[in-house]
Amino acid sequence: MELRNPNKPSIDPRRLVRERGKEALADVLAATGYIPQCHTLSDVALALRQFHPILFGGPRGSGKRRH
Repeated sequence: MELRNPNKPSIDPRRLVRERGKEALADVLAATGYIPQCHTLSDVALALRQFHPILFGGPRGSGKRRH
């Protein structure tokens, strides 16, 4: 796990989704190497907008598919 670098700006995902939409969130995730499925991205964006928790479960590297 990489520790937070105080010299690097942080991103508020709720603000990002509220101001620039879920596509901006997808761009940030893609920059880290994670390409979410469309329905997963929509679920995360909705949870962020509504301040709801979201839990991703499953084995490491499984893609955390929605059931």
